[in-house]
Order: sequence, then C-alpha cells, then structure tokens
Amino acid sequence: MKDSSPGFPWLLRILVGGALFSVLMALALPVWQASELVPHRQAARAGLKEVHAAQLRWLSVHGTFADSLERLGMPELTADGRYRLSVKRDERGLAYNARARAVGIQALDRECMTLLLTEQGPAEGDGQDALCWGSGAGREGGRG
Repeated sequence: MKDSSPGFPWLLRILVGGALFSVLMALALPVWQASELVPHRQAARAGLKEVHAAQLRWLSVHGTFADSLERLGMPELTADGRYRLSVKRDERGLAYNARARAVGIQALDRECMTLLLTEQGPAEGDGQDALCWGSGAGREGGRG
C-alpha cells in the first residue's frame, strides 16, 4: 500500500529532527552559559582586590577604614559592569567588608552570585571559597 501524500515522510523527519535539536539545545545551553559566566568572576575578584588596596591606603592616612566606595574614589560597578561593589565597616572603623554582587546577565551565575571580602581576605564559611575565589582562595588580600 502506497502513501497518498508524498510529503508526509519528510514532514515527519523534520518534526523529529526539530524535537531532537530542541532536546540537545536544552541540555547544552546551561553548560554553554556557565562557561561564558565563570570567566567573568575574575572581574569581581579584581574589583574586590582594588577595594582592599584602597582601604589599606585609606587606613594608613586616616587610621580607620572608609565607610563608602565614594570616599575611596571607586566606582560602584566593576570595569566590565557585571558586578556591583559595596562597602560596609564596623562602628569603630577597624573592620570592613566589601561585597561584589552579580548584576545583569552575570546574575545567572547562581554559584557565585556574591563574593565577600573582609579586611582579612576573602570571607570564609559559605562553602564557595575555592569555587568563587579560585584554588588559591584569593589569599593575597592578607591582613590589613
């Protein structure tokens, strides 16, 4: 028995091919996105290291840490615009923390959405030190 519509097998092949393509894209897209986001974590690390260096300079002149990025003369966003930086200090000005929070497309990087740095170096205890700060955990910040 011959099929009366000669285009039917081609239509079926196109539909099956489209379905397979959709499944492959659904599997590959998250992996590709992650590979695009991870390298930009360096911008957060670099921004926080700049904050740390500026805080050390401020401390050497004023005897306390600065309470804002504005006082340090630093921008709110990292150079690539993917992280928003912020600074908080304790009441006496003897301790601070700087935070880099992912914004825009970088906010899709759920594993390292926020990086935290204190006057003693990268904050510990969130279980993401090696993942977000790299294998050296960014310890070059050191004590201030």
